[in-house]
Amino acid sequence: MALGLAPRVWVAVVFAGLTWCGVTYGNILWFPFMQRNVPAGMLGRVSSVDWVLSLALAPLGTIAAGAAAGLAGVLATLIAGGAVAAATGAVLLNPAVTAMTGSASPVPGPDAGRELSDGARPRQARPSWSGEADRDRGTWR
Repeated sequence: MALGLAPRVWVAVVFAGLTWCGVTYGNILWFPFMQRNVPAGMLGRVSSVDWVLSLALAPLGTIAAGAAAGLAGVLATLIAGGAVAAATGAVLLNPAVTAMTGSASPVPGPDAGRELSDGARPRQARPSWSGEADRDRGTWR
């Protein structure tokens, strides 16, 4: 919306920079949300579907914007597209969205709740070097 209303190029550049700040803010919220609410074993798959759909649908938005600019004009398309983006981004102003509170919790691992005979919890396995040669190459066992 601001790009369509900007009186000078430098004002449009400032607004474009602010737009990308908003996109970054959304990503900062989105990635932890995915990690908290998607089971660890499915996180890679869900993340890849998220990226594929995001990248695959981006050209459709470009086509739609071109068609809208041809029908309504460039200025009207920029203002309408900005208004839609601003309304969508306004969701991030809702504290319930940014707090990420709820009943979702990380999925426990296979050893969750299991205790050792002395009452201690099992330690997580850590990667270890397999030998001098591997350490020099920087590979893990």
